[in-house]
Amino acid sequence: MAAPTLDGKSLGNVQSVRIVKSANLFHLPMPGSSDTEAEVFDMLGNISSITVHCIMTAADVATLKTSVDSITALCSNEQSTTVDFVSDITGTAKVMVNNVDVTVEVNGLQCVADLNIQLLVGVRN
Repeated sequence: MAAPTLDGKSLGNVQSVRIVKSANLFHLPMPGSSDTEAEVFDMLGNISSITVHCIMTAADVATLKTSVDSITALCSNEQSTTVDFVSDITGTAKVMVNNVDVTVEVNGLQCVADLNIQLLVGVRN
């Protein structure tokens, strides 16, 4: 299995890739009726997201910070284009970075960053 990348950047040791696809249905309950009589409408289209859990390691904090910063920089309020997320599971997906959650631990001779990255699949209009 090839190592997944985000915008050509290494994600270190990828632990999992979670794909969620939602039909984005509109669920409308009827007043005074049971839940089995609620109406469901398919009018909003599908949405997909990808969550990547990865672990990056380095011998020192400065090196780890450089790697982590290159990923967190993709999550900005100035995203004007999509970037490529490439993995064997998804192929090449056009995504925008919605959220990056980072936990850093320094354990003796090794620095470890645990990242959860949420990507929204789609194109920028």
